[in-house]
Amino acid sequence: IGEEDLKTILAQLGHEGDEMVDIRRDAVAMLGILCSAPHSDAVNAAVCDAFLAALTRDDERVAVLAEVLNVMMDMYSADETDEGNHEEIFKQKNVLQAFQRMAPILKRKISLERGVASPAEIEMWKETSLNTSRFIKYKKGHM
Repeated sequence: IGEEDLKTILAQLGHEGDEMVDIRRDAVAMLGILCSAPHSDAVNAAVCDAFLAALTRDDERVAVLAEVLNVMMDMYSADETDEGNHEEIFKQKNVLQAFQRMAPILKRKISLERGVASPAEIEMWKETSLNTSRFIKYKKGHM
């Protein structure tokens, strides 16, 4: 992906408002697909920064938060010994701490969506919440 294309997709994460939730979630998903291919530390750091910013938005919707966490778990699931890992970025950006902070927030936000979101969405988000807790345990054991 070219630098301008990356900037365009990253800019989509900055759109605010409930009407833009699908755009933000889809931008996260696109970045996840792109980051599943080998990419530089610079690209990884830029994407990580954008994702961490999304996680710190108090008013961010569950759909976006869950997508960010899912993509980040994919991005940082490789061990330090695996080729193409970005473990240094993970450590430099304090991603584990962000996950630890987000785990209870995600659970709370999911419970607030009951009766508003579809049962399928709730189940998917609950699975993300469970996977987030597992990812935290896994990373703590490998650092």
